[in-house]
Amino acid sequence: MAQCELCGNNVKNLLEAKISGATLNVCPDCTDLGTITDKQKEENKKETKTKYNTSKTSNNTNKMNTSNQNKNSVDNTTNRNKEEEENNYFDEVNDLSLNYGDKIRDARNSKGYTRKELSNKMNIKESNLRNIEDEKTQPVIELQKKLENELDIDLGVEDIDY
Repeated sequence: MAQCELCGNNVKNLLEAKISGATLNVCPDCTDLGTITDKQKEENKKETKTKYNTSKTSNNTNKMNTSNQNKNSVDNTTNRNKEEEENNYFDEVNDLSLNYGDKIRDARNSKGYTRKELSNKMNIKESNLRNIEDEKTQPVIELQKKLENELDIDLGVEDIDY
């Protein structure tokens, strides 16, 4: 019999787990306090024994299995959505012309708007508009479209002939 390095219980088999940054040989109950190491996971895959009853004779077990399957399905969907968001990140980036700040400033002046008036109309802070005109920041896509509509300009990238 071996002794768990965490709780001190004598058990037949110890599992290697990483708990609070330390790799310890612990009893199966203490593995919940950390993560089983990759080496231990491989050994567990080779074993056919399971910690829980997997027979279909128990109603509670079937309900738990169904509940866990639904939870895993939700987790997988959530992970897939996060991956899709990460992959689509650059689809949402606006392609602005090189001199977008000058275009906005010139159009604002020609329409007779002050920064304060246009920022109120666009529902943004005046400092945000100033930073956009000075090209310190870029407008989000929605704001870019609002500015283009209000000022009758196109802030998109122009095609360049080489």
